[in-house]
Amino acid sequence: MGEDKILGFYHQFCAAFHHVHKKYYPDERQFGNYFCLDKESCIIGKEAKDSIRKAEDIAKKAEEFATEAEQFARETRKKNPKSYKNTEEAASDAKTFAMNMRKFAKGWKAQPRTVVAVVKFEKEGGGVLYQARYTNCVPQRKHAEDFFKDDMEHGELAKKMREYLEGGTVTIYLTLQPCNKSTTTGTKGTSPDQSCCKTLKDIFTNRLQRRNIKLFVKPTNLCRLEVKDRDVDDNEDDKKHKDDKDDQGNTVDENEHLRRNAVRGIKMLMRHGVQVIEMTTEDWEYLFGMTELVRQQRDREIQEILNQIEDQTYEAQKQS
Repeated sequence: MGEDKILGFYHQFCAAFHHVHKKYYPDERQFGNYFCLDKESCIIGKEAKDSIRKAEDIAKKAEEFATEAEQFARETRKKNPKSYKNTEEAASDAKTFAMNMRKFAKGWKAQPRTVVAVVKFEKEGGGVLYQARYTNCVPQRKHAEDFFKDDMEHGELAKKMREYLEGGTVTIYLTLQPCNKSTTTGTKGTSPDQSCCKTLKDIFTNRLQRRNIKLFVKPTNLCRLEVKDRDVDDNEDDKKHKDDKDDQGNTVDENEHLRRNAVRGIKMLMRHGVQVIEMTTEDWEYLFGMTELVRQQRDREIQEILNQIEDQTYEAQKQS
């Protein structure tokens, strides 16, 4: 896309890649960090702030109800012992509910609703030949990786690949790590067996590897993917996995099942030579260079107003 600022402004860049939400951990752990470049405009930041406000409002009302219930209980204690007991229990429940809402407000979690992918094709020895942005599309029920595949097969990227015969590197920066039968929310109508890991694996093995082009996958956040001490089954890619069983033979819960699918997908990529690695300072600088600073736009708007005032002042002086 040439010199276009394909990641938009500060807050759009933040929502696409940079934003890291707070997470509430059990008492034995500390709160996670929170990074947002523009809390007033970042989509995730605004959503999170709204959730916090609603939770705090609900907690406040629950606390007010608990106080009123306790007062009523004291007044009816001697007159109606049964009513006193019920009211006291209601007050206790309200306090517990309010406490939980306060915890929720402290530990809110807002996750990107769509995945943004930026793909960079570099020639051997450096130099960007092509770059593009892809985003989940609800009407077409496609993931960002699907658009990457289309571009690789039929789009401008395919033309660049034909022009540059061999060697080089393709890097794909993703909001979240690619899915592998691990999606329950997100793109409307996503198939339960959607595997963007397989999509990327096929791109690499069928189109890139034979031309000696490397593929790097760099997720800026994780979803479902959390490798535990106990490893997952590392069978062949095309084997249909049955429901996982824990050590006692009970079926694991849905979240754990999805997590294991996600791990399998990343292993699939790694086994086939796709490099799934972390972001570096240089990567962040590259992505950040594709944004237009919000202050620049705002400063231009301020200058336009000042120019209008200056023109009015000049015309007034001329008339006097």
